[in-house]
Amino acid sequence: MNSKTMVGSLIAAAGLFASGFVIYGYVLTDLRAGGADLNLLYIILGEVVFGYLITTTLSASGTKDMAGGFKSAAILGVTVGLAMALIGIGEATVEMQNGLIDAAVWGVRWGVGGALAGWWLGKD
Repeated sequence: MNSKTMVGSLIAAAGLFASGFVIYGYVLTDLRAGGADLNLLYIILGEVVFGYLITTTLSASGTKDMAGGFKSAAILGVTVGLAMALIGIGEATVEMQNGLIDAAVWGVRWGVGGALAGWWLGKD
């Protein structure tokens, strides 16, 4: 892993965290119950791992701009979010409506992270 990927991962993670904070904290406050039980350390670490996944995927595909980064990462985010929602629905831990909303939100959030990572990867 080179320094460009490491920095891109952190930038993407910041975009994921910030967009999640806005969407779940202000727009969809009822979707995420139990806000007092959140452990931000693990949420941040998870966002860094997702940021790494997004950045390495974009780097491998040769994406070097914001639009391409948004599109590719949004598709990846919706796919991962939908898979997780369907598994949660099957396990009866997620309601269908919340799972589908969550999958769409993942697409938006990952798109934001991907746009930032794509921008960073395109910098000389």
